This record gives sequence, structure tokens and C-alpha cells, in this order.
Amino acid sequence: MRFLEPKLRAAGRARQPAYSRRADAAGLFLLGVLVNALAARFVTAPGYMDAYYYFEGARAVARREGLTERYRWNYLAPAVAAGNHRWPSHLYWMPLASLITAPALWLAERAAGGPLPNADLFRAAQIPSIAAAAALPVLSYLAAQRLTARRRHALGAGLLTLFSAYYFVFWTTTDAFALFGLAAAGALLAAAAADNRPAHQASQWLFAAGLAAGMAHLARADGVLVLVCLLGWQMLRPGRLEQPGRAWWRDSLLLILGYGLVMTPWYARNMLITGAPLAPGAARTLWLTEYDDFFTYTPERLTLANYLAAGWARIASGKLAALGANLGTLAAAQTNVVLLPFTLVGLWRLRSQPLAQLAGFYGLSLFVLMTAVFSFPGARGGYLHSGVALLPFLLPAALAGLDAVVEAVARRRPHWQPEKSQPVFTGLAVAGVVVLAAAIFSLRVVGPDWRQPRWSQHDRAYAESGAWLIDQAGPAAVVAVNNPPGWAYFTDQPSLVIPNDGVDVLLKAMAAEQARWLVLEDDRPAGLAQLYAAPESEPRLALRETFTDENGRPVYVLERTAAP
Repeated sequence: MRFLEPKLRAAGRARQPAYSRRADAAGLFLLGVLVNALAARFVTAPGYMDAYYYFEGARAVARREGLTERYRWNYLAPAVAAGNHRWPSHLYWMPLASLITAPALWLAERAAGGPLPNADLFRAAQIPSIAAAAALPVLSYLAAQRLTARRRHALGAGLLTLFSAYYFVFWTTTDAFALFGLAAAGALLAAAAADNRPAHQASQWLFAAGLAAGMAHLARADGVLVLVCLLGWQMLRPGRLEQPGRAWWRDSLLLILGYGLVMTPWYARNMLITGAPLAPGAARTLWLTEYDDFFTYTPERLTLANYLAAGWARIASGKLAALGANLGTLAAAQTNVVLLPFTLVGLWRLRSQPLAQLAGFYGLSLFVLMTAVFSFPGARGGYLHSGVALLPFLLPAALAGLDAVVEAVARRRPHWQPEKSQPVFTGLAVAGVVVLAAAIFSLRVVGPDWRQPRWSQHDRAYAESGAWLIDQAGPAAVVAVNNPPGWAYFTDQPSLVIPNDGVDVLLKAMAAEQARWLVLEDDRPAGLAQLYAAPESEPRLALRETFTDENGRPVYVLERTAAP
């Protein structure tokens, strides 16, 4: 096991000059802007529900409609009407991505002298996403400098973050990936920077860590875990009693003050709307017995008693499925598959570093939360989203582990010279990840014809069926649909999500919201399988038109003709 021991020898090397580090960071940022701007050329629309949601939230803010939305995309939050088929927004997903994007949309429409179509607005919305995606590699560079003090590791980690194969697809759409990574990883890095500093300097770093933790929570509901881990770290971290002028309660207070400065206005807004600092939607997902329960029309049934009534076998099955899915995400998205073994070696190699310990504490806590607690949301994207905060720490560890393996092989092969071969293997690792990122991006975004990117075909049936429906029923017609934020993007019509409770409950929900129209596609609840297979079989719904989606599957437009 000798090759696993720390042999970084950072103290024996000359420290990289500050101007050189600044030049490296600036170069990484500019490269990130250029690469992501090129990738954004092919990402022509938000593309999936989360990204549509954040875009629609930003557009509402930019047009002075406030934090409201024209749809109900789940029924977990209380049905607090804001008038004329508008509801308070961000009662489940957090608002940071929309708030950061809104100024770009406002400026674009102000420059244009009036409202812009969504296709043009989306181009403006990509600017903050590109900036955040370009800044995250710089954060990885800084984390690697602190972890290993090797410029090669820092530059390599920055490049691996920029081209992270399974995240690269999402960097330039309107989602919270890079924003959350910056906030959460920045909080961990700032908290670790407080170690071994005079009390007054440590206080500044801890307050900054609290501010960043607040931004992480404002970006994602599970971002509160960042603050919890930082508070726990103040009590548990090794050597905390050996630093003069430091006390865990004082450090914790600084973290809470920074966090509270960011989050208190949001808590106050929610109190005014729902009577609680946080809407109950996220808490109800604790009691899902299958993922589709997320879209139930009767969220009051999501209780501990109902959860336990499902039986231990079903509960265990869900947890095991989440474990497998999240392990796959850890291996694929966070370590790019081939780097996983080197990452494990590197984490062991860096185990004495406070930053590695803190990042490991958060990473383990996040994995447990998304596997054992919020199993279904975690496995269906929650861990992928929040795991982006681990990239600035896992990727430097991967390069440190790769160096350790090269050193181990060199001890058995005397003709090897580690000092010469380590940079070569670092370059090969980066090149391999770049190739993998390009392959995935080409497959999922570009497609066979770069002039008509595959991404641009997403939800095309919404554009076609929406135009037909507006012509038939007008722009104010309320529609039940699988992806309400996406429907709003293409049509500007109010909508509600199709509930996961069968035809009778669907018709009840449509009646309650005065929705006459249903757009039914292949991606629908299991309880509507018969209706999708035979759309004319339900006497209370009349088939009016049929379209096809990007995969050639039928999309039906049906009209409610009778009360439920």
C-alpha cells in the first residue's frame, strides 16, 4: 500500500508566482467562454423541463410579472392562485437560475425596443449560463492549487471541469448546474481557506462561506446541506481546538450570518405566500413510493403512514435502485468513468488535506441524502445536479491519483521516469475526456445534420400542436400537458401538468382549472396507457388532431366534452 501514501512534496517546490496563477485563471475563463459559446450555437432552446422552467421564471421577472408562472407543473405545493391562471413560482425549484438570467432578458428586450420571441430571448438567456460554466473551471483550478500545489494538476482539473463529458451538454442551457457548482464548491473552498489563518482573516473567509452556502440553497433546495455540512465541520474538523482565537460557536455564527443574509428575503417571501419559510413540496417527496407519485393530484396522501404501508420490500427496492443509479452517476458524470479508480487513489492520497476532508464530508452526505432519503428525486436527476459541486475536488484528486499510479509503476520499471511520464498521462487523461465530451455532445445535441441540431427538434410537437390549438381555441385556452414549462415556452398558453392518477382524476383536475384541452404524448403516466393506445376510447374526451414528436410517435390533442 506504499504507493497510496502522500508524496506530493509540494513544500519542496517553488511557489507559483501570483501573476502566473492569475494568468492561468484568466486563460481558463476565456477558453471556457469560447468553448461554451461554440457549444451554445447548437443548443437552440432550453430542451427539457428544468431548463424551460428557469427560462420561464426569468422571463416573468424580466417582464415585471414577478415570481409567478402560467402553469402548475406539480401539485405538491399549495394551490395559491395569483390570478388569471397564474401561480406563485419557485415553490419547489429554487429561484437563483431565474434571477441570474432575468437581467440578460430585460436588457435584450430593452435593446430591441420591445418583446422578443422566445428563440431570440433564449440566446440572451445563455449568456449568464456561459459565464457560469466558464467560471467553474477556474474554481477547480483554485481548488487544485490548494490540494496539490501543482500547476499541472490545477490546469488539468480546470480543463477536465470545462469538458466534463456528462455535464458539458448542460453548461449552456438555462439550468442551475454551473451556478450551483460555483456556490456550493465555493462555500467549501472558502471554509477550508479559513483553516490555519489568524482569527480576523478566518472570520472573513467563514462569512464568505456562509454567503456562498446561502447562494447554494437559493440555487437548489438541497443546497441547505452545504450549510449543514459546514456547521458540522466546525464541530468535527480535526485540530479545531489548536487554532488560537477560534471557537466552533463563533465560526458557526459567522456561517449562519452569511447564509441568513442571502436566504432571509426568500424565507420572508414564502411566509407571505404560503405561511411557511419553505413550501411543503420538497418535504413530501420523502414519502414517494415511486417516482411518478411526484405528480399526484392528491399530495396529502404522501405521508409517513402511506409510505410504510407500501411495505419494506418495496421501500428497500427503491433505495437499492437509487443506490445503483447514483453510483452510476458518480462513476460516469463526476469522474468520467475512466478516472474513477484514479480518483479513489487520489482521495486517499490527499486525505490529510482539510479541503479534501471537508469535500469528502459533503460528498458522502450528499450521496446518502440522495440515496437513502430523497431516493426517487435523487436517482432521477437530483444527485446529478448537486454532484456538480464535487467536480472541483474529485478531478484534482483524479490527477493526483494518476500521478501516484505512475510512481508505483515506475518503482517496478526502473527505465520509467515519473517526472517525464506524469505530464504525458495527465495530457492523455484530459484528451480522453475531451473526446468523450465531444462524442456525447455530438450524439445528444448535434445529431447527424449540424445545420439542424437534434437539440432543436426537442418538443417540436408542442410548437406544432400549440399553433394549431391557438388557432382553434385562442391563446387563453388552458391545456393539460406533460411538460407545462415547455408548453409555455412554445405557446404562451396557461397549462397544468397531467396528474399521475388515471383518467378520472385527470378530468377532475382539468375541470377544476377550466382546462378543455389535453395534449397526450408517449411520455405520459402509466394510468393513461390505455387512453394513449386508443385515444378515441374515452367518451368524455374527443380526439381533435394528431401530430408526431421528434421520434415519430403520435401526439394527440383531445378536447374535454363532458364533466368528470
